[in-house]
Amino acid sequence: MSKFNFEGFIDYEDGQMAHVYTVGDRIPLNIHIDNADLFCGLKEGPCEIEVCGVTEEIKVFPSEEAYYESGTHFAMPSLIPIGTFPMTVYEDMFEPSADILFTGKILGVRRDLCGEKDEPNCCLRIETLGFEFSLWLRYEDEANEGDIVSGMAWLYGELTGKGPRRKRTHTASDSIDDKLCDWSGSCVRITDWNNDADEGHIDSYTHRGDSDRTGFSFIAGCFIHGGPTFYYEDEIREIELLGGTEAEIVRGKLREIR
Repeated sequence: MSKFNFEGFIDYEDGQMAHVYTVGDRIPLNIHIDNADLFCGLKEGPCEIEVCGVTEEIKVFPSEEAYYESGTHFAMPSLIPIGTFPMTVYEDMFEPSADILFTGKILGVRRDLCGEKDEPNCCLRIETLGFEFSLWLRYEDEANEGDIVSGMAWLYGELTGKGPRRKRTHTASDSIDDKLCDWSGSCVRITDWNNDADEGHIDSYTHRGDSDRTGFSFIAGCFIHGGPTFYYEDEIREIELLGGTEAEIVRGKLREIR
């Protein structure tokens, strides 16, 4: 599962792509979303996507030294979202797609010995710049955990979390915002304006000031009922810090979800 900042959907062939940015480096990506119909009301903000990819050809190197010795001009790791913006010479013919050029490290290898000859028989778990994804391909050569891999891939995946965000009908509270900031990294109980309660762990807090076009702060984390998701401060009516036994119970339940 990889974290992104969601910007919106783009129509693509018989489905939709999520236009997202990687966290930190803010690299723009398009990812074809298999379950986009369940998230048609998703607003801008943090999201999590289980990303996969398909390709026909890759290059594998046993080490970073071997990768650089091949004469490459790209760093390790590196990511070029060729489906997000056009190269100058092809600008007139450009259409958005979910294609990337990447270099990354192999975190794991799975083989399907029963796959048909025209089907993928290998899945590489890859860590590239800004996120991780599972790359499916037909590959007969050797590939091992820790190897360096480069190539092109078409990305697809599924969004996780609660789905469409609730409608904003309340004024953001400075006191709630302060608590979200102070309690980042803690277990909490959140009650929304419908009196629905959830318990979970705040993984991160993002403050958006008055100069930001949304003006809302939010937390991202994992919750017992909501799973991996996020809350804007104006969605929260009450928030309570959990400690001791209550916090340990929540952490135990979250380990099963994660």
